[in-house]
Amino acid sequence: MKRIKSVSLLSGLLLFGCNQTGTKPVLVTEKRDAGAKSDTNSATTKATLATAKKAAKPADDKEQIQTLIRKVLKWGDSLQVGLLPGVVDTKKKAITSLNLSTHRLDLAKLRTSGLFAAEFIENYNKVILTIDKRLRNGTQRWLDGDQPDFGFSRDVNAWCGCQDVPYDKPNPYDFVEVNVLSKGPNTVEATWHWGKLPVDADPGWKDFSYKFRAVKENGEWRITYLEGFDFTEALKPT
Repeated sequence: MKRIKSVSLLSGLLLFGCNQTGTKPVLVTEKRDAGAKSDTNSATTKATLATAKKAAKPADDKEQIQTLIRKVLKWGDSLQVGLLPGVVDTKKKAITSLNLSTHRLDLAKLRTSGLFAAEFIENYNKVILTIDKRLRNGTQRWLDGDQPDFGFSRDVNAWCGCQDVPYDKPNPYDFVEVNVLSKGPNTVEATWHWGKLPVDADPGWKDFSYKFRAVKENGEWRITYLEGFDFTEALKPT
């Protein structure tokens, strides 16, 4: 009889354990948590993709043009092109011609920079060749150590139309801002002005502007005109 009671008791315990296992509420709770976690992950993924898509969105034309003129200003400031490669006649103590070999190298630098359209490069070439011709035939003079008697790059840096910059650090060319005057599908005329000026900056810095034009070629904006390289102004007697 004792053995039968023990077996019955053991069977009862096993049945009780099975019933308890079959009604675990924890499993339901775990499924709900997993679903919530999945929803959270999905929302996070969507937010990440949206941010990435926004970051990958190409800059609009104005942003591209502003980036272009900033690059041009820094490129010009690096003195990769000397603009007026004068040749000094020591006897006459004057610059009587321009070094055309150096000029040809400068033209190549302009082309390979990717910043300038053919129109700009051709205009610059015309400016230099005209000045060279006039220096050689004596219709224009440029005494050694003095300013030339023509307008190009005379009193100011032709790239920026300035003798100085409003501040040294950070690089002011990184903060110039663009004002679009007129725009076509692939052309733009605009001015740039100094950005990030201190409150007490001289009014001259605040009022300054510099005109330029650009064209979009194969999806890229390139400079066609800079105010400091204007042909008429460059050759104007001073």
